[in-house]
Amino acid sequence: MKAITLLLGLLTLTTLSLQAEPVEWDFTTLKQIPQTVWKHTDNDAKLTVTRDNDIQSPAGTGALKAEINQPGVRKNAYDIQLNFTQKLKIADGKRYRITFLWKASRPAKILTACFTTSAPYTPYGQPDKFTNEVDDTWREQTLEFVGTGMETATLRVPVFALGTQPEGLILWIAKLKFEEL
Repeated sequence: MKAITLLLGLLTLTTLSLQAEPVEWDFTTLKQIPQTVWKHTDNDAKLTVTRDNDIQSPAGTGALKAEINQPGVRKNAYDIQLNFTQKLKIADGKRYRITFLWKASRPAKILTACFTTSAPYTPYGQPDKFTNEVDDTWREQTLEFVGTGMETATLRVPVFALGTQPEGLILWIAKLKFEEL
């Protein structure tokens, strides 16, 4: 009987450990930008990423600030990337949600999607939902996807592909959360 109880306990722990833990970046409380947030630029593009300590959002004071200093020559969305990465357990057929509170200095259509961080760069979610509109008003955006074929991967949850945006565009992100549904 003890062996069966122990076995059931181990199976329960294994099942629980395979669920993706919620991951959150809250720039109203983070005093510095964590290493899991990184930028990538190609073709002479330039992006400055800082913490704006003074901006007010519905979540509080402070936000990540990403400013395009120089657009990429090719005008390819992936020439400028703002990535939020995390090693996560993604289960085939499970549903996941990314929620973020954001605004921009001017209206823009920005490609936002969940991708793996190594080739082949596998996207998750619905391609028709990858491009999202943002303007100068704070709003919450939600992306959902279903896991396909990977158990553990380092993912960009999400990537903001900014290479087609004009010089001077500023994007603020107050909070970002990834969770299993």
